[in-house]
Amino acid sequence: MLVKIYTDGAARGNPDGPGGYGTILSYVDPKGEEHIREFSQGYKKTTNNRMELMAAIVGLEALNRPCQVELYSDSRYLVDAFNQHWIDSWLKKNWVNSQKCRGGVQTGILCRMVCRSTSGSCREIPFPGR
Repeated sequence: MLVKIYTDGAARGNPDGPGGYGTILSYVDPKGEEHIREFSQGYKKTTNNRMELMAAIVGLEALNRPCQVELYSDSRYLVDAFNQHWIDSWLKKNWVNSQKCRGGVQTGILCRMVCRSTSGSCREIPFPGR
């Protein structure tokens, strides 16, 4: 089963301005019927990267069984975290950065994403036009 997840997130006044994310899941069943689910949420104080990551996590957490996933994002940070294998490096270093400290809130968000993405097949795809 292939599920396509389209994500976007943004914040104004980055860092710590208002922001939010949107996520759309699309699945075509064996009869050819498309099923769509939409998710969104806003926050009073957040960052662009946090919202981009949350959009992907919400989509991954909405999956109720292992499946093949194509995740579309316009976030270079999100796409590179997977495609450039940054997450592999972060896991090896136990989430400790070059300043020898853990990444705080962003670390928790990334941990959730890694745990979700390893339960199935996940491929991050840059959003067309970026």
